[in-house]
Amino acid sequence: MRKKMMFLMAATMIFILSASLAISQPSSEASPEETGFMFVTTPESLTAAPTGECQELARYLDCVSGKKADIVFVFDTTGSMGEEIDEMKSIAKEFADNLASSGIDYRLGLTEYRDFNLNCGGDTACGGSDDFPYKVYNEGVLTGNSATFKSWIDALSLGWGGDEPESVLAAMTHTVNDQRWRGGDAAKIVVLITDAPAHPDGDCCNQEGDTLDGVISYLASSGVKVYAIGPDEESIKKMAVETGGKFYLIRSGLTLEPILEDIAGIISCSFGIDGIVSCDEGALEVTVELKGKDGATIPYRAGFTDVWIYVTCSEEVSERYDLVYDSDLKAYHAVIDPVCSGYGGTIEVTVYGRVCGWSAVEIFEATCGGDQCPEPCLNVTSSLSQEVYIYGDSVFYNVSVRNDLDEKRRFAITYGYVDPTPKTHVIGTFMPDIYPGDAYGFYGDFKVLESFYSGMYVFFVTATDVENPDCSVSDGVRFWVYEEEI
Repeated sequence: MRKKMMFLMAATMIFILSASLAISQPSSEASPEETGFMFVTTPESLTAAPTGECQELARYLDCVSGKKADIVFVFDTTGSMGEEIDEMKSIAKEFADNLASSGIDYRLGLTEYRDFNLNCGGDTACGGSDDFPYKVYNEGVLTGNSATFKSWIDALSLGWGGDEPESVLAAMTHTVNDQRWRGGDAAKIVVLITDAPAHPDGDCCNQEGDTLDGVISYLASSGVKVYAIGPDEESIKKMAVETGGKFYLIRSGLTLEPILEDIAGIISCSFGIDGIVSCDEGALEVTVELKGKDGATIPYRAGFTDVWIYVTCSEEVSERYDLVYDSDLKAYHAVIDPVCSGYGGTIEVTVYGRVCGWSAVEIFEATCGGDQCPEPCLNVTSSLSQEVYIYGDSVFYNVSVRNDLDEKRRFAITYGYVDPTPKTHVIGTFMPDIYPGDAYGFYGDFKVLESFYSGMYVFFVTATDVENPDCSVSDGVRFWVYEEEI
């Protein structure tokens, strides 16, 4: 009998932690009168008034402008989660309706998980014959209809789950991959509800080979924030704090409702991240400011404002790097030297910012390894007719490749798009001869089909000197595909 079956959970209570590395530091919330924040009444909140620093900082937040949020619940439905499932069934529609009344343009999704149906030779199997490592509802298509979301929650039922740890890591990975996030300016939120930890790295029950740090890096590089309602256990806490979300301690005796109100309140207030990200001779320099409403710079307050980054090099994601506030620059700053060692090309830098209990995320790009291409070499540009498309639209593109060398050369040109999964789709290739100073240009279009995922895409073009492959230059343009109203 696994340990968590010993618990009889009536529901949960809130224990808010700061979204910083110091998990033991409690977060402080602003007053609802000043920020529009939905205040949560719990024993902790009644005894801990918001700090003066957070009350001051809350004045910089934008709590008026319409917000867009994609919120996916990742729900553990193993044997000891019956009380949580029953309560979620009773409050699911109310939670969705509260989002709408708060002025949030929301979409909701659901991933259910238990564990892999495996026996790794121990006394207890990972999971049973009726268990599964993840189940993505509605083929990942999110809904803005509260009744539809409630019907998904109503379909939840208890399984077994075998040993105490569960397939949290696989469920989180497939939530990022298989849910059809809208992209654009919609925040990506995961609400994880569980009373069990993840299987440790290298465990036989991790059938798909996921690791905790790998999943956290994948969440971070995808711009996902995790709000975890779970046990006092490192793997669950770390997923929340490392992605700019929050951790709430799951306990007997209180309910999920105030926690969900807290999350809705956090989403209803926001701030931005503005900065410069550059890469020179393998050294990455990042300088950013936190921006509030009307473009005002949010002041630095030690212990209450933080900035950190993740760096994506090709398919690999780095560990977390913390930025330090530089009083001369009046900004958060870091130089990472070297970064993406041995990799030359475009890297993604995911920047997270925290202001008390609120957080923001922004993705920047920088080009490293410029010495690999002779200067001048090529000039590659691409453009699209618009930024946002729905099913049935045509994506019109223009491409230009200019030869900046001093002699005629043959170039291999490949172009296409990358979907949110991410998967590369090549539309076409050319191998033209281009004279010095001349440009080779072409245009075309492709259709946005119903088989397309909802989310962020990248139209790309890459040109490479056939005789000198080191001279290879790429350009990309982001665009978003939205589904029509459900």
